[in-house]
Amino acid sequence: MGKETTKYQVCTKYRHEDDGYTIIEVLVAIAIFAIGMLAIASMQIGATQGTTTARSNTELTALAEDQMERLTRLPFDDDDLVANHDGNSSTGNVHTDDANHSRFRAEWWVTDNDDLMETKTVTLTARDMSRGRLNLTLQHIFHEVVREED
Repeated sequence: MGKETTKYQVCTKYRHEDDGYTIIEVLVAIAIFAIGMLAIASMQIGATQGTTTARSNTELTALAEDQMERLTRLPFDDDDLVANHDGNSSTGNVHTDDANHSRFRAEWWVTDNDDLMETKTVTLTARDMSRGRLNLTLQHIFHEVVREED
């Protein structure tokens, strides 16, 4: 009688336990790994851009607040607080400060308030020149302090 072959023996006849992985299995594993790495790289780029934008926003806000604080310490009749001639805050006497900040620029417009006695409104706009879409605008109303002499 001849030797009978079982179903299990036929399936394992061409595959030994120590043969390793097929090329298809390796390619599928590499593809899954590559997709995961691309997702991680994309998240890292997004995080870096978010950090850069947050830093620019912080620097721009600090510049605008510092400039407005400097303006509040000036005398009421200082040249940097000269009002626009036509009363329109979008034209005339634009003051700028970009000497110390090549990347940032601060501009302010001064308007005399006719309805409020001895007051001026200063509108300050700070811009990030490297990121044209990043602007910050602050407004402050100044009033003249009249000191009576004894």
